[in-house]
Amino acid sequence: MKIIKLSRRTHNGIDYIIIHCEYDPVFIKLARSFKGLKWGESISAWYIPEEKECVKEIIAHFKNEFRIDATRLHRYKGQSGKTLPGIENYNAGQMGPVKITIDSVKGKIVIKFL
Repeated sequence: MKIIKLSRRTHNGIDYIIIHCEYDPVFIKLARSFKGLKWGESISAWYIPEEKECVKEIIAHFKNEFRIDATRLHRYKGQSGKTLPGIENYNAGQMGPVKITIDSVKGKIVIKFL
């Protein structure tokens, strides 16, 4: 099962979720069907403005076909121990359900398999 990687990037004061994936026709078909997701030629990745529940919707849309690596979503502006929005408990394909939190003191994302 192929992996897609989620990350964050700010451009012109707007936060975006970036989705990286090796070329895959199934991924492209799913990406094109996701409302608001666009191809960024200069970054060679798909992107969407980050909005409430955006990450949760991305995971739900792709999780049946791809493993999801959300470890690069490290720029969360919350406090230590807070759950990242939209990805509290989800089933990432074969990985099983996980809980992702951030330790802002150590600057690390903590992934706990449930």
